[in-house]
Amino acid sequence: MNLPVVRVNRKAAARAAAGHPWIFSSDVLDRGGAAPGDVVEVSSAGQSLGVAHYSSTSQICLRVLSRKVEEVDAA
Repeated sequence: MNLPVVRVNRKAAARAAAGHPWIFSSDVLDRGGAAPGDVVEVSSAGQSLGVAHYSSTSQICLRVLSRKVEEVDAA
């Protein structure tokens, strides 16, 4: 599985670890070449936080799909 990696700040990482289901665009440090609609790996300080759906136009930039890095299918 070869997903774009979106890096987020520590504040977003702490919220994600507490179970928050999304990450705001202001917390994104590097979009890693992600295109709108991509499923991406989310990372902070070199640690993977899971996978998310990426939006380039919403303030809610990442919607967490899984806390593990795993393949996401159409279901």
